[in-house]
Amino acid sequence: MPKDPQLILERLIRDRETFDTNGKRLQVTGAISLLEARHIQDLILENDFRTCLETGVAYGASTVAICSALAALEDRGGTVKHYGVDPCQFQIYGGAAMAALQECGLDHMFELYEGQAHLMLPKLIERGVTVDFAFIDGMHTFDYTLIDLFFCDKLLRPGGIMCVHDMNLPSKKKALRYLMKYRKYVRLESVKKPLSERVGSALKEALKFAPRKSLSCLTTIEPMMTLKKVSSFEPGWDFYARI
Repeated sequence: MPKDPQLILERLIRDRETFDTNGKRLQVTGAISLLEARHIQDLILENDFRTCLETGVAYGASTVAICSALAALEDRGGTVKHYGVDPCQFQIYGGAAMAALQECGLDHMFELYEGQAHLMLPKLIERGVTVDFAFIDGMHTFDYTLIDLFFCDKLLRPGGIMCVHDMNLPSKKKALRYLMKYRKYVRLESVKKPLSERVGSALKEALKFAPRKSLSCLTTIEPMMTLKKVSSFEPGWDFYARI
């Protein structure tokens, strides 16, 4: 009997515990918050987003959140689909996201592309896939985030929404500046991190003698950025010279 997806989400996020495909207990790290999960679900449900994509599946917290919202839309009629890109789902995470989806009976709507995003996302483009919602939480370096943003922009339809996680990282902020400058997006309100939590994170980094990270944690009010695609846009070859 499938379990309630909300119970699986709480175990993943609040209890930081899950299992691989062999039933081995795993400790979850780096997951989205419950408020962020709810925010993603609300975006999907309120906008009737039926085709979704994420980079960085990992333990599956965001995957379960997205698929549980899609399940509610599926109950209303019509088809839903969620694509996930992750080079390490079985190599490092033991198929934890797949196991969590199977546990709550949501695996039928999910398609895993196990490989690096710069190799997998073009395959979706070649298939003619268009998505309503994209969640970016893959490799956190500037170059890989930039690639995620570039290809997800190609896949996201105008009017669709993109969420970018871990915006406390300078690499993410730098990559996002590219998107906002060279593509047509508007920023929407997202989940705000309380001052007390930001101070706590900043103190942890300060104790590690990482002042830049500490300052970033303190000043990042929205760790997950929410953006709406206004229109499809390709800058001309002389775009930079004209701005």
